[in-house]
Amino acid sequence: MSKDKYPNISLPQMEAIVFIILQIFFAMHRVLKIGEYINNSLHLVQKYARIFVRGHYLFRAANTFPRA
Repeated sequence: MSKDKYPNISLPQMEAIVFIILQIFFAMHRVLKIGEYINNSLHLVQKYARIFVRGHYLFRAANTFPRA
């Protein structure tokens, strides 16, 4: 009587399963990196949009002063 937990899985099948699991892991890692890049890009867009809007309002406020 064999004490193997999975007696029907051969070594090539086990290697294939491990290979697939590693591929899934690295694919998920790449997706997370892309998500991080997109998040950083959105942060920069928000940052520069705020700077632009504040500058616009400062420009409008500066042009409301009476001219000499």
